[in-house]
Order: sequence, then structure tokens, then C-alpha cells
Amino acid sequence: MTPNVQLEVERKYEVPAGAELDWSTLPVLTVEPEQVPRDLHAVYFDTPGNRLAAFGIVLRRRKGGPDAGWHLKYRDQMGKHELHVPMLKTSDRLPAQMKQYVAGLLAGQELEPLATVVNNRQVLNVQHPDFGHVAEICIDDVVATDERAGLKRSWSEYEVELVNGSGADGTAVFEELETALFAGGLKPSASAAKIARAMGADDDAAAVTVTDLNGDPVGGSKDESKADKKKSKQKADAKKKDESKKKGKSKGKDKGKFNDKGATPAQETPVDPAAVEPEQVAPESAEDQVWVLVNTSVAGLLYADFLLRIGDPEGVHAVRVATRRLIAVIEGVGQELAGESHPELSEQLAAFSDQLSAARDAEVVVELLPQRAALVGEQVSSAGLGQLNALAQSNRESTRAAAVRHLNSKAHMQLLADLATWAEGIELNPKAREISTKKLATRAVKRWSRAVAEADQTLPSSQDAAQETAAVTQEGPAGEDNQAEHPEIELPDAQIKISQAVDLVHAHRKALRNLRYGLDGLAVTTGLVPKKSWRGLLDNAGQIQAELSQMMDSAVMDDWFAFAARSLIRTGGDRYVVGLLHGHERARVQDYERRAPELIDRLLSETSPDA
Repeated sequence: MTPNVQLEVERKYEVPAGAELDWSTLPVLTVEPEQVPRDLHAVYFDTPGNRLAAFGIVLRRRKGGPDAGWHLKYRDQMGKHELHVPMLKTSDRLPAQMKQYVAGLLAGQELEPLATVVNNRQVLNVQHPDFGHVAEICIDDVVATDERAGLKRSWSEYEVELVNGSGADGTAVFEELETALFAGGLKPSASAAKIARAMGADDDAAAVTVTDLNGDPVGGSKDESKADKKKSKQKADAKKKDESKKKGKSKGKDKGKFNDKGATPAQETPVDPAAVEPEQVAPESAEDQVWVLVNTSVAGLLYADFLLRIGDPEGVHAVRVATRRLIAVIEGVGQELAGESHPELSEQLAAFSDQLSAARDAEVVVELLPQRAALVGEQVSSAGLGQLNALAQSNRESTRAAAVRHLNSKAHMQLLADLATWAEGIELNPKAREISTKKLATRAVKRWSRAVAEADQTLPSSQDAAQETAAVTQEGPAGEDNQAEHPEIELPDAQIKISQAVDLVHAHRKALRNLRYGLDGLAVTTGLVPKKSWRGLLDNAGQIQAELSQMMDSAVMDDWFAFAARSLIRTGGDRYVVGLLHGHERARVQDYERRAPELIDRLLSETSPDA
């Protein structure tokens, strides 16, 4: 089921005592109050270690109002979004659809109530003479219960939210409304979200009243309350440090961790899908640095898994990048790690990445097909191209659906849980603890560089490659059989040669990606810096990498055109267009095949410095 996702554009305002607003002064907009207030009751959930909050994600169940249901709030480069799933008849149960959306982020951990927020809301609808309903002004009187601390917090606020799709200039709407809001004494609120305030993020704010569950004030004055909190934090930090010393290890995980870092819930900071960085306080030892590197990489995979689950257009690519980045990290520092589970985890990650290949190839086809048709020009009929576009879109949807189904499998969920547990307990082996961070980082970069140089040694023999090419030639994307009468098909020498060249480029490109992702991972930490002679390995390899990628994309298109031709034979479609495009693509692949050795030689010279 496609999730219902809404873009939220809103601003909050503090309400001082005695504030009075005059909406009649607005030059263009008019404000119309709803007759009946909304009584909203929301329960927020997270894991005991605030795993969702660490990713800037909020999960709540709201009763009352027109949008009652389960809501998931998250941010990306476009802004803040809210994903809705209806409540079940047993409203307290988490619907299976919402459970699947957050399953990867939780990685086996359970949810628990975080806070209960009761809100009496008066809604004012903002109308524009040309665009109609353009915004809502919500006047909120809030009482929140911190379920963990056993405290109540109450406050009042105004919230202005734009209506999606109205066509009005949002900036102009906010500016006009704020003339009346500020004239009435209101001020912009520093609160990130109601759940953040409910959990104590704004206890210093004059608008917030803190009491115990009986309604008695807590902590005296604001200053006294702040001092008490500071003392409590100092005691807690001292206790944690003492416990760490008793265990004989003071690790970077006490300084910054992606799944239990004590972050204030629902700060809703933007998250980079490619890498979710833990909060860092400059860990000093090599073990601290490696702990941050590994946990950052695992966090990036969990968040990319979430993006794919909720239907993000870049979800497949994000998961593939995050998976490969984690593989690169394991291959780079694995020999310095204690324990024996990481090689097996790396193999499982590689298998997972391979399972997403069909979905990623399908996206490449959808992206490149219009470009390929444009190169041929008027020879491509609109009807023929329409058939190919429909086939490409259908293949993308089916392969993407298969990828999401795999995310919900027991095997994948166990892999994520194992990765989270493994990352939490990362330690260096005794010998590795004696080396410097620079030497450890240099060792990792040398391993990635060596893998580029030795990539061709991972390829099968020429005979095995020919047999594999024959098998691939008889199957289309996602393993579709062409119903060949003679499966023992013999391939022309030229086609076998092309396949071998593609395999060679693929192996070196894969190793080059590991080098790039590994160096990206090192950049996340503050101390894993290799020796100077090994820092700029990719400075001059960008063009080579782009050419290798273009060759692999062309190989993907070549395979897909062959698959499309077989599909059109069965359905009686227009085979002229696909034959024309396939011929051009085959010529392009043959040209790449001729250039492949030169590209590989250039690549090896760029990524194997004389150190």
C-alpha cells in the first residue's frame, strides 16, 4: 500500500499573558474560526534507547480531530513530512503497515510509550481571495505527561501551518499573518516540536510550567530547576564514567552513539540518507574512532532501509550505497576488530546488495531510456517508445516491490538486528589497540587500494564466464525465461569477449566504489586520517569512475533491450523500435569493450601510489 505522506510547512509562536490579536488589520487574508474546538489526545512512542529520536523521527498515535490515526514525522532535504496510517479497530495496536515502516530503524528493539500529550485546539482557517483555504492557525493549550520522568508540562502556543497545494505564496502568507501575531505580543517559538517540549527540552522557557503528577510545582523557580537538572546530569555523567572505568574501557560509545545517545526526542534535525552521523565529542583512541565509524555506517543503512520502506524515490540507491559503505568499512578495519562475526556479516551484506541489483538496474533503464531514444531521434515512433516506457516502468515497480518484500523477511530483519548488536560492542583486538589512528586508517586505505589492483583475480575463468554469459543471455531482468528451445546455446566469440570485458570493468568499478565509500567513512570521524601519501587517491579518478559507470549502464541497457524484444515477441508489440535501440546500444557496448583495458590501466595508476 502506498503511504499517505504530507509535506508540513509550519511555524510556532509563544503566547505571553494578556496577548490580544486583531485579525481585522490583515490587508488580504481573512481568518474564520471553526465553531467546535478539537480535543486531541496523542501518545508518542520510542525505544528505551531513543532509537527513533536519534534519526529525527517521531511516532505517535493521535485520537480526535480530522487526522486521527498513527503518524510518523521525519525530515529530508525537502522539509518536514508526516506519514499517516489509519488506526485499527483496536486503536492501541500498532498497524502492520506502520510496523513495517519503522521495523528497520528499530532493528529488533521494542517500542514503549514516551509521552502523552493532551491538546485543546481552536482552529482558525485562513482564506485568500484568489487561492481559497491557504493556512490554518492552531491555538493550542497543551498538557503533556512525561511517562519516563513522571512529570507534567503545560504551555500554550500558536501554530501556523500552510495548506498543501493551495498555490499561494507561503512566504507572503506567513509574513502577513505575522504582522498581526507580533502586534498582539506573540513571539517566534524556539520549540522544535511538542514531543521535545513534553520531554523537557524547553523547561527553561517562560511559557512552560512543570509539575509532578499531582500538580505540585517542580524545582522551584526556573533558575533553581535549571540548576537541579545540571546537578542531576553531572551525577549521572560521573556514575557512567565510574561504571566505564570498572569495566576497564572508556569507549567512544559513551560519547556518541546513534541508537542510545540520550538525545532529546523529536529534535527533528535533517538527516542525510547516505550517512547518519552520531553525536560526536572528539573520541581520542583508535578504538573510539572505529566505534564511531562502524556505528555511523550501520545507522546509515538503517535509515536508508527506512527510506526504501516508505517509498522514497531514492530508496533503492540509498540502501545500496549504505550497504556498500558498511562492507567497505568491514573490509578496511575488519582485521583489527575483535571477534569473528564481521566477515560473515560482510558476506550477508554483499548478498543483500546483490538482491537489490535488479531493482537498481530497472531504475537505470527508466532514467536512460528517454535519453537513448533522443539520440536516435525521429526514427523512434511515439507508439513504440510508449510501449518500451510502459514495460520499463512495470519492471521498475515489480523489482522495487520485490526489494521491499525482502526488507520484511525474517532473514533481513535478523541481519539488521545482528548488525546493531555487533556495532554496539565493537572493540579492537589487543594488537590493534597498540597502533596509532593514522596507522590504522592507512592500513584500511591500503586494503581498499589493493582490492582495486587485484579485482581481476576475483573473476571466473574464461570458460566459466562463457557459460555464465549463456545463462544470462537466456534470461531477462528478474530472471524471466525466454522459453528457448535449446538452453545449451552457443555464443559468438565477440559476445563472450564483450561479457568478459564487462565483468572486468564491473570488478574494478566495484573495488573502486569500496575505496570511495571507505574514504567517505573515514571522513566522518575526527581522527582516522591516513598518511598524507594515501589521502588523495580519488582526486584524479573521477573521470575514470564516470566512464566505468557509463559502460556498466550501457551493459544494463543492452541486457534490458534484449529482454524487451523477447517480451514484445510474446505480446505482439512493436519490435522495430527496440531492435533499432538495441543495435545502437550494442555498438556502444562494443566501443566500451575496446576501451576497457586502457581505462583499467589508468585506474590502477591513479589508485596505487608508490607509498
